[in-house]
Amino acid sequence: MPRLILFDVDQTLVDALEIHKIAYRKAFKKVFGVSADITEVKFAGKTVPNLIMELAELKGIPAKTAKSKLDEAIGELENSFIESMDDEEIKLMPGVKNLLENLRGKGRVLGIITGNPERMTQSILERAGIRSYFDIFVYGPEGASRAELVKIALEKARLKLGEKISGKDVAIVGDSIHDIESGKPYGAKTIAVITGFYSREEILKHSPDHIFRDLADPEILDVL
Repeated sequence: MPRLILFDVDQTLVDALEIHKIAYRKAFKKVFGVSADITEVKFAGKTVPNLIMELAELKGIPAKTAKSKLDEAIGELENSFIESMDDEEIKLMPGVKNLLENLRGKGRVLGIITGNPERMTQSILERAGIRSYFDIFVYGPEGASRAELVKIALEKARLKLGEKISGKDVAIVGDSIHDIESGKPYGAKTIAVITGFYSREEILKHSPDHIFRDLADPEILDVL
């Protein structure tokens, strides 16, 4: 059984899409002076830095300009997201708290691996009431790809636990094809849920080890 279980955040643990939409619109208007909507690109499973660059390209913003303003854009995105949390609800996905309680009871180490930056992630988890379940956090700006984020998570787990953690000790739980692919270079167990924007058929093409409707499925405990 995996010792370290890494969860994606958006559409896996919570639904905060409406707040993300508001935050991207505000941030792009303030930093780049253009109107933009996150839903104009295929955003699921991607990191915030990559999404900003992709959306900037779509809006005709030169790559050099977008890159030079990337840190500013991330900061504005977080500010706008946190400001908008008072007006929009963050919803827990089905079965989340029960699963986290059971896993902690079994002695599993739980972690977050997300494309979002730190302040945004921590605000989401706090508002959703699940921050205390997690010991390891890896954020989108820390790596160039999802796979790189997994590598960073393994190192953080080693430092946290005082011993080496290899890919075979890890399970990755997420709703996108990027979550599945990120675990393959390390031999991690990949568990997909179809609570996001990829269909069951799309996810199955990427051969996850297990696929469930959502985290409320009781069989998920058997593999974790």
